[in-house]
Order: sequence, then C-alpha cells, then structure tokens
Amino acid sequence: MQNDRVPVEGEALPETPVKKVNRLGWELARALDEYADGDWKAVVYPTSVRPTFAVGFCYMDLPDAKDPFEDAINAYREGMARMDAFPDGTITAENEERLIAETYGPPLEVLLNWKAPTLLTRRGAITTLKFIADKSVFVDELRDVLVEAVLRYLERQEGVL
Repeated sequence: MQNDRVPVEGEALPETPVKKVNRLGWELARALDEYADGDWKAVVYPTSVRPTFAVGFCYMDLPDAKDPFEDAINAYREGMARMDAFPDGTITAENEERLIAETYGPPLEVLLNWKAPTLLTRRGAITTLKFIADKSVFVDELRDVLVEAVLRYLERQEGVL
C-alpha cells in the first residue's frame, strides 16, 4: 500500500518505485550509448533474484543488423551450389583446384580464418544451425568453427563472455 501521508507544503512527494525505476532506467540507457559503441543492452535484476549482480549485458540483436559471418556462410553456400551445378565430367583432376578457387574456396577460407566477433545476430545463428543441419558442411574444421560461433553467440545473449 502506498504511503498515504500528505506532504507538508513545499515538501517533495516521495519517489515511487516505478518513478525511480524509470529515472534510473533513463540514466542506464544514456550510459549504454557510451558503452561498447552502443551495441549492448542491459537487463536489470531485482536483488531478491540475483543477489550477486544487478545488471547483465548482452549484444543487441537488431533484425536489420548486418552479420558478416552470415554473409560468409551464404557466400560459401552459393559457391558450393555453383560447383555442384557443373555437369558430370566437367570437374577433372586438372581443373578442380581452379574451380574451387572460382566457387566456394574463397568463402571457405574466410570462414576457416574468421577473426572478427562471431555471429552478431539471431538470424545469423539460425542460418548457421540450418547450414549444419542441412549436412552442407563437409569439412570437419569448418563444422567446428560454425558450432563455436553459435555457442559464442548464445553465451553472449546471457551476458556470459
């Protein structure tokens, strides 16, 4: 029940919990603009639920955000489709390396040597899991990179780095 005490003239009304949450929320929102280029969101927990930490951070996953890792997977997939489209007998021992270099080879190298933060979007994580599930990954080393990318993305969503 709210405090029913009527304030004396000139005395400020006590700040209600909802007003305090909104005031502090705006302060946190302004601070997040300055934190990690404004790419992270925060979740604030009641101390009764999380007594050891009050705030969790995770990467903001905007629906229209660019995901270079997802782009690399799509480029690899397109390259594999171009390679698979060659008629039987087209690929020979003499031209196979050249055809790989012209189709899926470059995006495969990009994925295998990925150094940037992995998977920036939920859409990218879904694309990666579908790619693995489609049995489109024939290189074990690539499968390991993809699984690690999805794990890192999911851990980041919980603020675990």
